[in-house]
Amino acid sequence: MNIESDFKPRGVNVSREESRFLKEKGLKWCPRCRTAKDLSIFVRKGAKRVMDYCGECRDTETILKAVFRTEKFKASVKLRLKLQGLSGFKPSGNRISIYEASILAELGCKWCPYCFKAVRFEQFRALKSERFSICKKCNPIRDAAYKAINNGKITKYNQSEERRASVKAYKNDPKNRVKRNLLKRNAYRTNPLIKFRLRLSEATRRLCNNKAGKDTLNIMGVNSVEHFISLMSVKTDNPNWFRDGYHLDHIWQFNWFSEFLLKNVENDHNLSLALPVIHGHKNLRPLSSTENCQRPKNDFLPLNLDDLPLYEPYLNSDIKQKIHCYFKSLSERPRSKNSK
Repeated sequence: MNIESDFKPRGVNVSREESRFLKEKGLKWCPRCRTAKDLSIFVRKGAKRVMDYCGECRDTETILKAVFRTEKFKASVKLRLKLQGLSGFKPSGNRISIYEASILAELGCKWCPYCFKAVRFEQFRALKSERFSICKKCNPIRDAAYKAINNGKITKYNQSEERRASVKAYKNDPKNRVKRNLLKRNAYRTNPLIKFRLRLSEATRRLCNNKAGKDTLNIMGVNSVEHFISLMSVKTDNPNWFRDGYHLDHIWQFNWFSEFLLKNVENDHNLSLALPVIHGHKNLRPLSSTENCQRPKNDFLPLNLDDLPLYEPYLNSDIKQKIHCYFKSLSERPRSKNSK
């Protein structure tokens, strides 16, 4: 007779005599699964006390309790959403829990920890990793706050030799070259602005290498390469800018004309009028690589008020307002006594 499998109590529960008999055999009765099992299964790790139920039954009990708690918590979250709505919804703790996030995902929303609101999926950037889950409105605010605090650290790190060495190592890596080429190809096919920029950069490269055709010369408004270099040399203090590998910077930045270029991608007539203005020699100047890379997006210092009527028809609406405000602030500044 196998006691573990064949043993059964006389009544509903095990009597004291039966429990003593099982203990002498090194066994114990589990009232949940109603089987006699080895005594070691009833001892929890790190505890000397013998438990009432076996290990398997205790595990199932804890799982059932956890499921009950989660279902109860989910029900409370749904009730809160019904009463408060998405605009007034707030998590139970300082951070949103997994269950609250899953319920919001079912409604097509996501929690933004920066503005502390439930926001639609459309207002988030489509990132592969969901670690930095901050909405589009909060992203520039957070970046500006970080730059204001750590601006000195960022500039020091960018100008350090460690940063330059890491950039060179990244560029020289053949795997990264393949990735960059794929990204450029995809961007060239999908994004018309990048297509324009790459074509114009290729045109300037051909011009500098003395391989420019009539189209590139007409766009830039020059007769030859020598004519172009002479016009650019007037705009810089460095006479050896061409040998030193200076960048050609747009004085009126290329991104400021994005709305017009996107609207007139297939309109050749409008492009033939706009491109000589945007990429002409009047809007170009030689700048060192460091100055060009560090130039901010809304840098209006090198602009001239007399050139505004030429570029105004092609500018973006928001940039146009900012430039008008900039020139207005310059005119309203009080003149110094020496200037009188």
